[in-house]
Amino acid sequence: MQRTLWLWILACGFIAPAVGEACTCPPNPTPQQAHEYSALVFQGTVTAVDPSPEIPIAKQVSMVVSRMWKGEPVSTIKLLTASQGNMCGYDFKVGRSYLVYAIRDAKTGTISTNLCTRTAPLESAGEDLQALEALSTAPAPAPPK
Repeated sequence: MQRTLWLWILACGFIAPAVGEACTCPPNPTPQQAHEYSALVFQGTVTAVDPSPEIPIAKQVSMVVSRMWKGEPVSTIKLLTASQGNMCGYDFKVGRSYLVYAIRDAKTGTISTNLCTRTAPLESAGEDLQALEALSTAPAPAPPK
């Protein structure tokens, strides 16, 4: 139930609020919770930001992936974010590196992120990077008996 609610909240980043309203997000989850709720968690550098070919109110962000903490390993990725901050769109800049927490639409496979995730410029993601390193070195839980 909590996972479904969180995914719904993340998906709401693509629903435009009334004109003049700012993006409103629930309290940030911990890095561990954000890792659990996300389909992909990775570090990457933005190579292009273009209008989305499928969704008029979105931008398509192309990135070179340098590290994956969750998801299938890939060298490049394209993701969507809303085109404006008041729609919770993340303002990615070409040439900058980011830690990205992303969701994947179950029907279309589309990958997206928004301001309501812990996505952040790499230089501001120290707490998350430490938590992700700890998660990646933690032993796997024992299988149920």
